[in-house]
Amino acid sequence: PDRLPIVYNLKKKCLETLTENPYLPGEAVFPVAAFNSPGYVLSYLSAYQEKEDAKFLPLFSYGAAGWHHGKFRTAAILVDSEPRQDLRQMKHKDILAGVRRMRKLMPDNQLRQHLEKCALEYSCPAGKNFFLARYEAPLPTSQQCNARCLGCLSLQKNPEIPSTQQRIAFTPSPHDIAQVALTHIGKVKQSVVSFGQGCEGDPLLAADVILPAIRLIRAETTQGTINMNTNGSKPDILE
Repeated sequence: PDRLPIVYNLKKKCLETLTENPYLPGEAVFPVAAFNSPGYVLSYLSAYQEKEDAKFLPLFSYGAAGWHHGKFRTAAILVDSEPRQDLRQMKHKDILAGVRRMRKLMPDNQLRQHLEKCALEYSCPAGKNFFLARYEAPLPTSQQCNARCLGCLSLQKNPEIPSTQQRIAFTPSPHDIAQVALTHIGKVKQSVVSFGQGCEGDPLLAADVILPAIRLIRAETTQGTINMNTNGSKPDILE
């Protein structure tokens, strides 16, 4: 929206900005962009010209998209062949089935409720993997952050810049965290449960609930990897 597509005219061998559909004069046209699965690095971005007073776009990636041999194509390079975040392997019907199972298993768990929103509304691959019982499950916990990342996905002070996902609005209890983690570890071989997600702040600022949660997990099992993505600003807590 609020932008005009820039295209390459094969006949004239030059770039052009389209203001209308060349095949149906008078019809509006818009730039097309692709959002690739994690594991791919974009090599080109969608080309467009902003109109006057164009609004900010949400903080997604806007990869170049094209049409070749009867299919849409994107300009991207595969850098991680691990299929854990390959969206093509995450069928919506299977995710819904997993959501129903988890509702029955832990009906009062607030973190499970939050992960439903992650999987179904934000289309978060990690959230989907939890309900699909595969690979890595997220454990978002922290409402606060001590960094000021310009491109923060979950909190933008400028109301004109839409966040791609809202930051978690509560602090899960150690019990709820451990229940989600143990459920995933119990179902998945070589499982990973991970603090420090896109929908939260820095997990070290929620150490008061994460530490007892980890103790609850390790009191039940030595299986699974407990991972934390953090800016490392409080090394004393990590130690």
